Amino acid sequence: MNSYIKLLFTAFCHIIFWVGVYFFYTYFLGYGSLNVNYVNSFSWYLMPSTIVTSYLFLYYLFPFYLQKKKYFLFFLYSIYTFIISNCAIILSILFGFIFLDASDKITVIPLTKGLPFIIFGVYMVVLFSIVIGLMLFNYLDQKNRRFKK
Repeated sequence: MNSYIKLLFTAFCHIIFWVGVYFFYTYFLGYGSLNVNYVNSFSWYLMPSTIVTSYLFLYYLFPFYLQKKKYFLFFLYSIYTFIISNCAIILSILFGFIFLDASDKITVIPLTKGLPFIIFGVYMVVLFSIVIGLMLFNYLDQKNRRFKK
């Protein structure tokens, strides 16, 4: 029963974090724009690539390569992840423009940020999520070491 509560609490924290990221994207992309619905809808298109990139680094690359001191493989797979996630971000931006532009041609106002700023914003969120995750892992590791002594 205790593990279910812990799992639910972890899932709740993840959901709250990603909802906060959604609001960050809405603010970041919509600053200066009058079409709030367009910006809200466009922010959803960036979420999958951001979530996958963050979790891939945090739960796969760091534990299996960086912590096991396989630095070359970590560097190589990080470059691969960066290239593939960059393509995924560009595709999600393209799909966002295509699908949202077809819905209403009269009132669509373009975003106030260009492609490099959107990609920069996505990678800042990825970096932020990695830093928070590593701080949490470090805290839990220190806590477990204290109880083992």
